[in-house]
Amino acid sequence: MERIAKYERVVKKWYESLEEGKILAAKCSKCGACEFPPLYSCNSCGAHDMEWIEISGNAELNSFVLNGPMDADYGEPYSLGYVQLEEGTVLSAIVFGVYKRNADEVNKMLPAPLKAEIWQRDGFKTIAFRLAT
Repeated sequence: MERIAKYERVVKKWYESLEEGKILAAKCSKCGACEFPPLYSCNSCGAHDMEWIEISGNAELNSFVLNGPMDADYGEPYSLGYVQLEEGTVLSAIVFGVYKRNADEVNKMLPAPLKAEIWQRDGFKTIAFRLAT
């Protein structure tokens, strides 16, 4: 139960920071790796000594998959992208600004600049990225 409580504190702090307009990650005090979304332990070295950092929100889109006009969750169409944060973490994420009509152009730009945004969704806030060009 103690381990579950530790995970719950990480999740709670992360969602509270989003409510305050801040995007946090966890940085490993041992190897310096950045975990986003934040985790209780480091995926790189396994250490449990993590510290909170606020990320810049700057990222690069390395590849994407078009989803079509699925806008029910966010109010506008989006794609799924392979995103690398300026802080180093790589993740799959919602990406706005990449559509069927501009996919060829965006492919030529890769890696393309992105900016993180906080989105309200079904009673909680979450993160999405938007093409910055």
